[in-house]
Amino acid sequence: MSAIMCLDSGGYLTNEKEVRLVPLPKETETYMPVGNGDFIDLVKHTVDNMLGLPIAKEKYALSAKSQRMFGTITYETGHSDHGLNIAMRNSYDGVCTIVIASGNDMFICDNLCLTASGAMYVRKHTRFVWRDLKEQVKAAVANAEYTYEQSVKDLEHFKQVPICLERGYEVLGLAQGKKVLTKQQSSVAFEDWRNPRYEEFSERNAYSLYNCATEGLKKGTADRRIKRQIETHTFFSTIMGIPPQ
Repeated sequence: MSAIMCLDSGGYLTNEKEVRLVPLPKETETYMPVGNGDFIDLVKHTVDNMLGLPIAKEKYALSAKSQRMFGTITYETGHSDHGLNIAMRNSYDGVCTIVIASGNDMFICDNLCLTASGAMYVRKHTRFVWRDLKEQVKAAVANAEYTYEQSVKDLEHFKQVPICLERGYEVLGLAQGKKVLTKQQSSVAFEDWRNPRYEEFSERNAYSLYNCATEGLKKGTADRRIKRQIETHTFFSTIMGIPPQ
């Protein structure tokens, strides 16, 4: 479970201090700027009030001559294999919208691509932006909590489902047949199922098989990884008899 930040359109990694120091543009009749620092504070305070989770790590980036900000915050949940992430996008150029997204997995890029396994809210810099943004951040955090809890339930359920070696081959073959996994990705998954590279892959259960499949997902472009992750999770949940959420 991860928050991936890609910078391939001139953006650069920075820190929260520099993001906050970018001068705020003037308000106009049609444009209502939202300060980077104020946006970050809103997210952090909302998560603190609603969930009370400590921050595990943060990433920030600037692009377009520092007029666009991108950020991800990963929160400590107590489970190394379950993540809870929040992504933010803001701009001072009057072109890009504000985005707040949540989920276990997400991809954010300075080419304005943003994908998340949970909810995503978009708002223009117009009148009443702060009123709406506060509600959208609350909704994103609530969705992050729900997505995280559901993911934990699903993965814990996987651990309780025994899968023999041959059945694992059948499931991975079906995943390839349904195009959940590509030929290259399924090849990696098959090999990891046959000869586990990690200790957590060694137990013959649905959780180990799922880990083998997600290891295979690393083969492919980063911008499609989150979509592939969601599809794989849905596929395994269906196979294991978990109703779609």
